[in-house]
Amino acid sequence: PPLNRFVKDVPVELQRIIDKALAKKTAERYQDVGQLGGDLKAAIGLKSPTAPLDSVTIGEKREVKSLAVLYLRNLGTDKDEFLSYGITEDLIIDLTRIGTVRVSPMRAILKFKDSDAELTDIAGKLNVDIVLDGSIHRADSSIRVSAQLIDVHNDRNLWAERWEEPIENLSKVKQSLSESISQALEVGQTLMDLALVSGQKTANPAAYENYLRAKYNFDHKKDKSDVSVAL
Repeated sequence: PPLNRFVKDVPVELQRIIDKALAKKTAERYQDVGQLGGDLKAAIGLKSPTAPLDSVTIGEKREVKSLAVLYLRNLGTDKDEFLSYGITEDLIIDLTRIGTVRVSPMRAILKFKDSDAELTDIAGKLNVDIVLDGSIHRADSSIRVSAQLIDVHNDRNLWAERWEEPIENLSKVKQSLSESISQALEVGQTLMDLALVSGQKTANPAAYENYLRAKYNFDHKKDKSDVSVAL
C-alpha cells in the first residue's frame, strides 16, 4: 500500500523513492546505496512535493544535477581494457559520493559500452542532463586520457581536458578527472573534501593498477579460476 495511506502529506518524491525501493522486480529497485542516498538527499531539499528531481535546489544555491559517466573508450590493446573499466567505475563512485549529483550506476552505463547512438539518445535513455564522454590510451610507459563534459539539452560543452602522464601517475590522472568534473559541475570544495574526491592520493601506483586488474578479472569471472587470478 502507498505510504500516504498511513501518513498524511507525504511528498511525491519520497513516495517515488519508496516505491522504487520496494519494487517487486529486483531490476527495478535501487541497485546500490549511493544512488538511494543521492535521491534521499535531493528529496530532503525539495521546495515543493511536485518539483522534479533534476531541477530542484538543495539549501540556498546548489542545484541537483544528473550525470552519466559514459564508458571510457579503450584506444589501446584488448589487454588494457581493465583500465577503461576500472577508471570508469572509480569515477562513478567518486562522483556518487558527492551526494548532490545524481550519477547513473555502472550497470546502466555498460548497456551503452559499444553503442553508436547519439549522445542525446543515450542521455535520454539514462534520464540525465549531462554526460562525460572520453577515452583512455596506454602506450608504452605513458597513459593518455581525454574527456569532455557535455550538457546534452543545450548542446553545450561545459568542460574538456586531456592528460598525458607516465603510467605510474595513473591514480593521479583519475584523481584529476574527479576533481575537474566536480569543479565543472560547480560542486563546493567542502563537499568535494567530504566525498574524498580531493582526499589522499594512492601511495603505491603499482598497487592501484593491480587493483584495477583484479577488479576487472573478478567482475568478468567465468569460474573459480578467474577468482583466483583476481585475488
